[in-house]
Amino acid sequence: MKVLSVPSSAGYRLGGLKKMQLRKWSVVLLALLLAAMAMVPMVSAEGSGNVPTDSDSTRFINWAYQNEGKTVTAAQCLEISDPGYWANLSDEKKKAYSGIEVEIPNFHTLDQNSAAVSATATQPGGSSENQKSVSAIVYVATANSATSAIPGAINYWASTSNTPIAFPVTSIIAQLCRWDGSQWVIADLGSDTQYAAMFVEVWKNKLLPSSGQYITYSQHYGDFPAGAVPPAYYLTRWSNQVTY
Repeated sequence: MKVLSVPSSAGYRLGGLKKMQLRKWSVVLLALLLAAMAMVPMVSAEGSGNVPTDSDSTRFINWAYQNEGKTVTAAQCLEISDPGYWANLSDEKKKAYSGIEVEIPNFHTLDQNSAAVSATATQPGGSSENQKSVSAIVYVATANSATSAIPGAINYWASTSNTPIAFPVTSIIAQLCRWDGSQWVIADLGSDTQYAAMFVEVWKNKLLPSSGQYITYSQHYGDFPAGAVPPAYYLTRWSNQVTY
């Protein structure tokens, strides 16, 4: 029986074909990667920075305990709770946060106000050819939160809704707190920052938590659209309480 063999030149051609196919696939994958990178929105460096850490959260709570019941500024809060965000702000935005008053709650009591909170800003109206004047635009940032007990975990959630359009920067720090018998202590932490967003949320589960009373304390802050007065906001909110 005669065995047919492939000439060596044909083998080279087959190997070359495989290499060409690999190169084509490499080019295609590189093109897809570049396209994906191009789709990622370019954002301002202002307000960006390190994600708030557990140590930042602990420092903030310790500082808040020392100042509970007092009126401070949003600038003082952000310098401690989100130092990366604060360090990258412009002098103008730092001045804006310095003008926002914040009442530190009483962290040593179970009686906390869980009502929804909001902040507003106004953009002055202009004029047009058909109208002598245009009504001013009112921007609203609304903070909400909730805590629930589920099998094997505590679910906690905090959100900010922006109207009537997306806001440039929206940030949230959500701290799940447990009552230790004399005060609220941090059990878990979640945070998020979004750009050009109308809705931002933090949604997390604390697995296998210790038994006790739980509540979510959240900080909501960011920029109103360009031209708004004031240019920034800072809100704090308590959620409902649950027993695990």
